[in-house]
Amino acid sequence: MTLAIVTGGNRGIGLAIARKLAENGIDIVIAARNRRLMADAKSCIEKLGVKCWAFSCDVTSKKEIANLVKEVSKLGPVDILVNNAGIGFLKNFNYNKNNEIDSMIDTNFRGLVYFTKAFLPVMLARKKGIIINIASICGKIGYRELAVYCGTKFAVIGFTESLANEVVKARQGDRREKKIPVRRIAVPNEA
Repeated sequence: MTLAIVTGGNRGIGLAIARKLAENGIDIVIAARNRRLMADAKSCIEKLGVKCWAFSCDVTSKKEIANLVKEVSKLGPVDILVNNAGIGFLKNFNYNKNNEIDSMIDTNFRGLVYFTKAFLPVMLARKKGIIINIASICGKIGYRELAVYCGTKFAVIGFTESLANEVVKARQGDRREKKIPVRRIAVPNEA
């Protein structure tokens, strides 16, 4: 059994990614805050002939992530982690409220880091695993009215590049792979 976990997997890009993985025979764990949408997403995935579990989890909560890791470990090791959860507020920076700023930083960046920290050690020990961090073109270009959102996505790309280099070094010594799958924007059929 191959098992993937998708944060924010109950709608939008996360659900599309979960569906694509399921179409390829991969069992899915959906981790998301919105319980109302989880039942529909779970049903949608199960119709593709794979197992699907849906867990309520706020990616900004280390406690909820720890609880999720405990539950998911009962299913087996996670082979694929898709850090997709994200939030954005389209407004001039001067009009962003502090709680909106905190929400974007905590969800888009810290949550991704916490999830990676929770699942990476087992992947390294098994010498098997894929981590996909969903960023945005906003992680390459700054747009007006998206200053904080863009900042979080720049952080995701920087974290991903640095982590990829660390993992390659840990797995292969000083030898670097020529094709580290970062620094490019995925096309829709790669979801």
